[in-house]
Order: sequence, then structure tokens, then C-alpha cells
Amino acid sequence: MVTFVHATMVEVLKIPESDRLVRVIEYDSNNFYPPINASDKYALITISMFPGRSLESKKLLYQKLCQGLETFGFSPTDTRIIINEIPAENWGLRGGISGDELL
Repeated sequence: MVTFVHATMVEVLKIPESDRLVRVIEYDSNNFYPPINASDKYALITISMFPGRSLESKKLLYQKLCQGLETFGFSPTDTRIIINEIPAENWGLRGGISGDELL
């Protein structure tokens, strides 16, 4: 699944292929409570990124992620995707360089 999420972000958001900071965490049902009407196969995807992508590209990302997650047994109605757009100056990268200095 990690490979699929990364490939979708490369395709839709145009992140570099080498940007492989994707993490998948699976929780035991005793440690995660999905929404009341969701099945026990619920997916929550949180993406942190710099601001600036178009609304159209975000909508395409949502659609492609939901469609692709179906192949892993997740229903699109049981998938929630949240994008956190964090200003570049709020990222400390490459040994403490502010992200806005790298853009």
C-alpha cells in the first residue's frame, strides 16, 4: 500500500520520485475507533505538504487514492483523506534549514 500511495502522489502532486517519506500505520481494532457507520476496514490518510497545489489536483488525488485503495479491500466510503498544508517556513529540513530557504 505504501508503494501505491507514493506512486499516486508522484503522479498527481508531482512530488519527486525520490521523496519517499510515506508511512503506513495499522492500528489494532482496540486502539482505533472508526466513524460509527464505517466498516472495520477503514482508511485514514493524512498528508502533510507545502501549500500551493490546485484544488483540482487535490480532488484528483482524493479520487485516485480511493479508487486504488479498493484493490486493497477498502471501500471509498470508508476512506478519509486529510491534507495538512504547512507553510514552508514551518518545516526544518536537511540539517535544520527552513523549508522556505529550499524553495
